[in-house]
Order: sequence, then structure tokens, then C-alpha cells
Amino acid sequence: MTDRPDQTDSSTVPSVTGGAAVEASTPGPGFAQAVGFVFLWEVAAFSCSGVLRVLFADTPDLGGIFTSNVCWLIGYVIAWLVVFLILIRSSRGAWRAYFPLHRVSARDIVFAVAVKLVIVCAVLAVAFFLPFYDRVRPAADPDATRPAALAIAVIGVIGPICEELFFRGWVLLGFLNRYSAAKAAMLSALLFAVMHINPVLMVMTFATGCFYAWMVRRTGSLIPTIAAHVVGNTIFVVAHIVMGR
Repeated sequence: MTDRPDQTDSSTVPSVTGGAAVEASTPGPGFAQAVGFVFLWEVAAFSCSGVLRVLFADTPDLGGIFTSNVCWLIGYVIAWLVVFLILIRSSRGAWRAYFPLHRVSARDIVFAVAVKLVIVCAVLAVAFFLPFYDRVRPAADPDATRPAALAIAVIGVIGPICEELFFRGWVLLGFLNRYSAAKAAMLSALLFAVMHINPVLMVMTFATGCFYAWMVRRTGSLIPTIAAHVVGNTIFVVAHIVMGR
């Protein structure tokens, strides 16, 4: 597939090979709008988790269920619900075109997962075996993956699905209607990286974001990147739990 020129036709514009077409009347987000939604997610996540901590953390009647990390995980999910509700309402019915989920070959899924696992192994080497990681890692809750089941469900499954729908769906496909393929991939990957804050993870997420963008354009579907993201994040969380970080 050749790169899309910055200027698009006035009729329908195909988002990706094999993907749905997006009407020119709803061309998708520009960079500033996408930044605004990322900022909205950050504000919603921190606000929701903060409110939950104030209301429920260390409440004896609830048996200590609402720990700081539980509040954060719940706030994380609520923030994505807020973002998607606003996105869907503001898209004037065109949002379905930004979430191509048609079937692809098992070969594409296995390839995407394999590349993600290589990246995860590289990050785990940095995170758990190299001494300098502790000096660049932001201070973190030592119970960041507790309770384990909730952490796996949110960080391993729900989070990756939401992030793929947003960054490789709405953001990337919207950018492809405005920018060249390379520019769209790099800008969407940059936003994906910035959202993760951690300086070590930002390098990994930028590289992963570029690869995911390539996979979406190659297959015309979000299925391979969702599968790779879920598998990679789940392994990362399990490793975090097992190695006691």
C-alpha cells in the first residue's frame, strides 16, 4: 500500500487497506484534538481514582477493599468509558469506521504477538535485571499489581483493548485521513508513548506503536494488534507479580 498524501479527496477516504471508509465530512481527529483526548483521559483517570481514594480507601466497613491501587485501576477503566462516550457522541455516527475488527489470518496474529513478545522480553531485561532501571523508574506503588486478578483484567486485557481502539483505531485512522502514512504512524505512536509517562516504557511504547500502525495498515484490522497488546501486557503483569516488583 502506498503512502497517503497529505491532501485527500473530497469524497470518501479509505482508512486502511481492507478497512471501512470514512466520510470526508467526518475526517477524524487532527493532532491537537487527539492530544486533547489524551489529556482528557489523564485528567479523568487521576480524578476518578482520587475521588475513590477519598471516599473509600481504608474504609473499615468495606474491609480495605479499595486500596490505592484498586482505586487507580477502577479510575483507569472509568476514564476510558468517559473518553469513548465523548468520542462516539462527537463523531456523528462515523465512529464504527474507526474500529475495523474484521477477521484476519492466524499468521498475521501470530506474527504480531511474536514481535510484541520480543519487545516485552527486552523491556523485562531492562526493568528487572539492569541496575540503572531503578534510577530512571518513577516512584511506584509496591503493590501496583495487587490484587493480581484485577491487575491482569485491567492492565492485561481491558487496557490493551481500549488503547488499541483509541490509538490504532480513532487516532491512527483519523491521522491517515489527514497526514502521510509515516507521519500518521509516528504521531500516533508518539501520543501512545507519552501517555505511558515512564521514560523507559516510552521508548518501548513508541517502537511498539510504530509497529502496530504498520500492522493495522497491512491487515486493515485491529485484531492482530489487540491480540499482541493483550498477550504482551498480560505477560508483563504476570512477570511483575512473580518477580515481586
